[in-house]
Amino acid sequence: MADLLREGESLNTQMSYRSALRYWAAWYGIRFGGQISLPLPATCVLQFIVDHAQRTTPQGLVHELPAEIDVALVEAGYKGKLGPLSHNTLVHPLAVLSKAHQMREVKNPCQDAKVRELLSRTRKAYAKRGDLPKKKDALTKDPLQLVLADRALLLFAWASGGRRRSEVAAASRSPWAFVSCEQVAMV
Repeated sequence: MADLLREGESLNTQMSYRSALRYWAAWYGIRFGGQISLPLPATCVLQFIVDHAQRTTPQGLVHELPAEIDVALVEAGYKGKLGPLSHNTLVHPLAVLSKAHQMREVKNPCQDAKVRELLSRTRKAYAKRGDLPKKKDALTKDPLQLVLADRALLLFAWASGGRRRSEVAAASRSPWAFVSCEQVAMV
């Protein structure tokens, strides 16, 4: 089953998940001096949030990740730059960790009440500072007309399960590419 689930994910999703799990393993190894293993305790996830989220203090905005750990993660290529993570960048590895626990069918620390409350309050704190991503503008008439100019491509992307741009661009036009299982069974 795991092979089918993995095969059904896009390459970008797989790479994103691997990257997040590598980051978790690196952070855990440096922070706690050991090898990560599931299930993680909720206290570990809480520490991850506290280490990476920015908070307001009388001295200004701070985060709790020790500088030497921050430098080590950046120098090893696990983290792009020094400093706290944006809200979306913080939430992504947590979502990946949650998914990893679900897939292994072990107790999920991301569902812990304290973790959920801290994440909720963290999101609100970032929002108060205006530090959340801006929403994308709605698709207006002119760009929509450009998209509709190639209806076949648009319909293919939609009818084949809402493909990503990269998947649509990589699609081939082999004779079997658009044949359903029912059609094959009739042959």
